[in-house]
Amino acid sequence: MNLRKPKPFRLRLAALCAAVGLLAVVSSAAAVVYVYKNGFNTRSGYKEITQTGGGNACDKGFVKESTSMRIEVEGREFCEYAPPVAGDRDQPDHEIIARGRILKDTPRNVREHSFLGVRVRVGNGSYYEFRVNPGLRDFKLNREPGGAGLPIADGTGQIEKLSEDNTLRLRVTGDKVTAFVNGEPVATYNDPQIGKVTGRRVAFGIGNSKSSQAGPIGLFESVRVGVPTP
Repeated sequence: MNLRKPKPFRLRLAALCAAVGLLAVVSSAAAVVYVYKNGFNTRSGYKEITQTGGGNACDKGFVKESTSMRIEVEGREFCEYAPPVAGDRDQPDHEIIARGRILKDTPRNVREHSFLGVRVRVGNGSYYEFRVNPGLRDFKLNREPGGAGLPIADGTGQIEKLSEDNTLRLRVTGDKVTAFVNGEPVATYNDPQIGKVTGRRVAFGIGNSKSSQAGPIGLFESVRVGVPTP
């Protein structure tokens, strides 16, 4: 199933999306066409999310009572998951919005090293990434491979503390990458080498930056994917 937008913005949606419904409404204030939404209201919605990184260190489950996706991480790893959305060509302009939290069930020794993350233009080992660490209430905007002027890292009271919801939003248009937390822009990067990041997917997940056997436990309550408009 193809969803075409005015050039140069196009996204391809997997047929599986139709099972849980497709949101394609225009938000004029945000200048974004939202083409995918998953609130984990059903098990079928949960099942269409695919693990794309982290391997056996990751364990996910569907929490019917709180309509959320639970992720448990083992060790120092980023457990990455992707919605069934991809660009029709390399370097699409798109954004991902994910709302989640790190739970207090997370072992104490890794709480300050646990983070929520979202990625855009994921593919071939490259991506832009925005991390939010609720334990320290700080963030990091980075790129893989690394680039001049990166990472951009700072703390902000805009980030909610451990066990509370944070909404991460990462948008890329051309060479401009913008990160938001809880509705407020906190970092912008104009990439002088956009050819280094050429992927077509978006992703979200939970990670741990400390070498340890244990890892964080968290929930994601919703994920949206959008296409920025001129």
